[in-house]
Amino acid sequence: MSLVLLAVCGITLGPLPEAPPVLASFYSEQYGCTPEVRADFSGDPVARVDLPSFFPAEHAWWPVFTEDQISSPGYRHLIDAGIKPGIMLPENSLDLLSPATFMRYRQAMRDGAVPVQAMSHASPDAYGAKATFAAAMGVRPLAALVTDGWSDNLLAQAPGSYLIDHRATAGYNGLPLPPRDNRLGDSHFYYANARAAHGGGYSIIINPVITDASVPGIRYPELGISWRYSDTTYQSTLDGLDTSLQGHLLAVGTLFSVPVGLIFARPMPDILSLIGTSVSWISVVIGGCLLLLLAIAALHRLRRP
Repeated sequence: MSLVLLAVCGITLGPLPEAPPVLASFYSEQYGCTPEVRADFSGDPVARVDLPSFFPAEHAWWPVFTEDQISSPGYRHLIDAGIKPGIMLPENSLDLLSPATFMRYRQAMRDGAVPVQAMSHASPDAYGAKATFAAAMGVRPLAALVTDGWSDNLLAQAPGSYLIDHRATAGYNGLPLPPRDNRLGDSHFYYANARAAHGGGYSIIINPVITDASVPGIRYPELGISWRYSDTTYQSTLDGLDTSLQGHLLAVGTLFSVPVGLIFARPMPDILSLIGTSVSWISVVIGGCLLLLLAIAALHRLRRP
């Protein structure tokens, strides 16, 4: 991909890939000008991370935490303050089969946390399978974190809220999405990073460091997302999961098909770990059955004359 110098409202950035048409339209809508290729420039271009500071706006944000941060003081502080942060579902869906992991997520949802599923615009089918599996497990996502940054291909996805990852680890080196609520049709696209965008605006902050007891500026994005899996559409909203009867049957089917597919894609040490997890689940089920039988026997004994 060729790199060019881009001019945004007279501000030169680069070298960067040329802005795709839809991203350029967001700039026109939010900043009032369309990015243009600049043939030559003698000064020092502005770093792309600093571009939003030239278009300051009121600061607002929403926190999203990865699984390893669920027990962090910052996460607990937000929950105790009545704030509902986002929580990333496991990258490997099989991790939800671990009783400890599953209960951790269920408790987080009872506390008000909002499930977010990672996705790649290069492999949307994998996202659909994982989202359907998560829904079948009772932790359906309400937003997607696009881990490989912006692509106009996102317009081909079903409507929903997409958080565009701009962290260095995401590897995205294109023009940043404006830190605003970028809307197109029924979809919303948000700037996500490890810290707030320079100059304010609206940011999704991943694993934020909480330093202010009052946590000002929290604003929730539009929550809800749709996806397609095996020619069936699912719509996850705050009110529940909307799909057809076939969709519900497919969701139940993913409890078997998705783990089998992931098992064959895993190396041997992970398979052995999965076997240990399966044994744990079997132990829990057997223990529950024995307790139920014990309770029935006790009631029967009490009722005997």
